[in-house]
Amino acid sequence: MQIRNFFKNIDFVILLFILFLAVGIRIFFNTMPIDDAMITFRIAKNTASGNGMVYNSGDKVLSTTTPLYILILAVFNKLGIDLFFISDFIGIISSLVTIIITYFFFKDMNMRKTGLLACFILAFINDYVVYSMNAMETSLYIMLWIISIFAYNKNKYWLCGFFLGLLIFTRVDGIILAVVLGTLFLMNKRQIPWKMMVSCIIVLLPWIIYSISYFGVILPNTLSGKQLQAAGRPVFLIVLFGFLYDESYLLFLPFFIFGIIKLVGKEKAHAVIFWQILYVIFYTLFKLPAYMWYYMPLIPGIVFIGSTGIINIHKTFKKKKRFLSKAAASLFLIGMIFALFSSSILGIKHYKQKAEPRLYTYRNLGKWLKQNTEKNSTIFFHDIGYVGYFSDRYIYDDDFILHKSPEGIKRKFSYSRFIEYFKPDFVVALKQNNLKDINKINISYNGYRLIRKFKEDYTYHTDDLRYELRFNYYFYIFKKE
Repeated sequence: MQIRNFFKNIDFVILLFILFLAVGIRIFFNTMPIDDAMITFRIAKNTASGNGMVYNSGDKVLSTTTPLYILILAVFNKLGIDLFFISDFIGIISSLVTIIITYFFFKDMNMRKTGLLACFILAFINDYVVYSMNAMETSLYIMLWIISIFAYNKNKYWLCGFFLGLLIFTRVDGIILAVVLGTLFLMNKRQIPWKMMVSCIIVLLPWIIYSISYFGVILPNTLSGKQLQAAGRPVFLIVLFGFLYDESYLLFLPFFIFGIIKLVGKEKAHAVIFWQILYVIFYTLFKLPAYMWYYMPLIPGIVFIGSTGIINIHKTFKKKKRFLSKAAASLFLIGMIFALFSSSILGIKHYKQKAEPRLYTYRNLGKWLKQNTEKNSTIFFHDIGYVGYFSDRYIYDDDFILHKSPEGIKRKFSYSRFIEYFKPDFVVALKQNNLKDINKINISYNGYRLIRKFKEDYTYHTDDLRYELRFNYYFYIFKKE
């Protein structure tokens, strides 16, 4: 009993250290919200102001896939709390809960060492840190799917259904996990999962009623818009291999086979494995675009499998009685942690260096448009987040996410055709890496004149610091004559 309590205390101390590390890294490397997050911010702001859960005030178009996250943001914003602070707070808290549940998920399978390693890696792995702090709902979504599976494993089916409802309310693709858990219950218990179904429906029913009565639909406009972005190509699976071609994940890959073999033998890990497989199949078959935040929910599963493989190999060497084998086992584990930590920190720096300069330019564009356009002006630009949020004007987008699309459209309009069809008051055009002089412009739109130019020029170093790349972005604002 004393030894057991000792290990409990040690685990508590280690877990506490991991949680402090997770908070510290996220605050120190806090990234700017990505452009898409600013779409969510504007809808949350309109919701808090009483203008409805819409992007453009007056347009009853369901332009979000994350209504629960927007409601949380709107409630706190109504209380006078800054949206940027709220999103960071949600990202950090969701990450900490995910790490804690991860420990108990593995402890429940008598794999506490694997759980501690997985928690440690989740504290710093680059993409998870970045997407915890870039104002998207991703971190909340990840927390909810892990809690749902943990509740299922503990036979808490009412609770599982409740969190599944919150998961689907956060992002509609959460229904994939509901299908997986419902199927596993049906196969293992030979019964219909009534408790899970009822509690899930109770959570979702108010939103379903509101969505149908206010918007006339359940599925968001975003779904068809995202399919337009993918241009009808099943790119998600293909780009997944590119996503995994990253230093952090490449370090994991050799241990995947050992991890999968171990976890397949653990019934409580089946939901994670099957959900991740079905998630990739769903995104591929529905021809959704390969945006990085759609891959983020896969990260805990990748970490779970990789950590299991690493601990398996560590234990294999440690079991041998020779001192050299035990020393090699310890060096292997320390070396893997150091390599993963180093590559992750480089990856976070790489992201901040590459992504943030353009976001500052987008913000400046939005502020300029707010100061130099009429309040009822309409603006067209393909990256709508920052420009829309800071301009506070009616925004058109060529993916038809924010407003209704013409009947029967199956592919994106060209820039010129879109402008001709909708006739926005202002058009923002972008040219990149192909002009030496901002004044040398070869674009024009019939009935529009150029009124303003913005230039963004920055240098970017690759992770290994061997290469220096220069990026040039040129923004041109046109006004309808």
